[in-house]
Amino acid sequence: MPIYFTDRVRTLDEINYEISNLGLNINIKLENPRVANSAVSCIVENYKPNIEKGLIQIISESYKNIFKFILSDSLELNNSEDEGNRSVEIAKNIRAEKINDVEFLTGFFESSVSTKEYKFKVKKVNL
Repeated sequence: MPIYFTDRVRTLDEINYEISNLGLNINIKLENPRVANSAVSCIVENYKPNIEKGLIQIISESYKNIFKFILSDSLELNNSEDEGNRSVEIAKNIRAEKINDVEFLTGFFESSVSTKEYKFKVKKVNL
């Protein structure tokens, strides 16, 4: 939803409506650099992440691969249970306004042609 600024004081119902309708638009483009024309892409609109667990899980009928991202605070790859617990703690700190920014995400990728799960880290880049 676009931000709408007004001088009028909004009602609690209006604010609740806006908060409950916030969502992310996610564009995924996956490519094997060794194979020409191998890119596949998918757009997921109005996705609502799990703000309690710090989890973005992308499973879509239009895109057969599965992606899962959790909040992280380092580039180290730890075991999944520890990372999940840390993500919950980071999400709690964000909701309590102790943290304003997340630098890292831990990602999990499962291809539609394999049951193997690949784990990776991504770092925020400031442009």
